[in-house]
Amino acid sequence: MRYIEKHFDAPVIIQHEHELASANLDEANLLKRKETETLDGNILYKEQIRSTEYIPHWKDLQVQMCQDQGGVCCYCGLKLQFPDTQHYSVEHVLPRSKFPELVGEYKNLLLSCHSSELERALLKKTIHSKKERKNTLHCDEFKDNKELHYSPLQADCASYFSYKLNGEVKGSDKEAEEDIKTLNLNCHSLKERRRRQMLAYSFLTANSQEMLDIDSLRAYRKEVEKRDANGNHGEFYFVIADLLDQLLPAV
Repeated sequence: MRYIEKHFDAPVIIQHEHELASANLDEANLLKRKETETLDGNILYKEQIRSTEYIPHWKDLQVQMCQDQGGVCCYCGLKLQFPDTQHYSVEHVLPRSKFPELVGEYKNLLLSCHSSELERALLKKTIHSKKERKNTLHCDEFKDNKELHYSPLQADCASYFSYKLNGEVKGSDKEAEEDIKTLNLNCHSLKERRRRQMLAYSFLTANSQEMLDIDSLRAYRKEVEKRDANGNHGEFYFVIADLLDQLLPAV
């Protein structure tokens, strides 16, 4: 997990907030409605927020969020393949079922990885147990309506999670460990994919006998954090960055 900076001054975000207010779907209006009626955040999201009739530039908002995140999942760091596939979903950090007033608010929205309909269909054919199928999911799909202790909206969130060479993610406290379980970040598929990505990086010198020197590791660390020409991060970039931080002496 890594902090995701929000850009509230971006033109598309200003436009989105105007569209929310015009449709009476902004936080202030929904809080007023909440005083006198029961709001169903799921219905609001599916029937109004996602509808171009109410929010004409909903897709543009998602483009901005993808740019904020550098094209990777807000929780695990997988490539989102946005917008050409079904491998992403709009994630409500505070779940819309419990916080319907935030259903369309940019400050509560991120993009998460998501399995496609084809992948889910294949899972049903290969894994007959619904519980076992559920355990192959992660991030937004697994989280469902649960709340997190730490989220990518918190500036210090990365400090609560560290990664091992076998692909496992560890929490620094009980709350972080609970979040790992809530998001199923140690499911087999994610662990194996992280492990393979780690093996693709080399922290050794050309003759593969000695570790890179400290200055080289620091330079490597900076490169890992950089975005490409399209503004995207590499898959699991913050995992590799954390491994390098473990190798570097504390400043």
